[in-house]
Amino acid sequence: MASIALADPLPPPRACLKACFPKDHVCGSGQVLVPPTGDGDCFMCCTAPPPEPEVCLAVCRPEGYVCPDGRPLSGGNGCYNCCGPKA
Repeated sequence: MASIALADPLPPPRACLKACFPKDHVCGSGQVLVPPTGDGDCFMCCTAPPPEPEVCLAVCRPEGYVCPDGRPLSGGNGCYNCCGPKA
């Protein structure tokens, strides 16, 4: 029986403003300054990548449990999960 390996999903395409900005340029809200590729010296303003999705372990842990991966403990009613970004 053959095994199937799934490739990592491709990152979503970025929308970039096709302009030549200096390295100290401040891009608009929701954009990041992207360094030149190759031999160019033009910086571009591109949409910022989306934040990483929050990952929650679907397991009930007792109150006071210390998450081994550095995530905060959240929840209630006797059921707590290691949820949120790593510390």
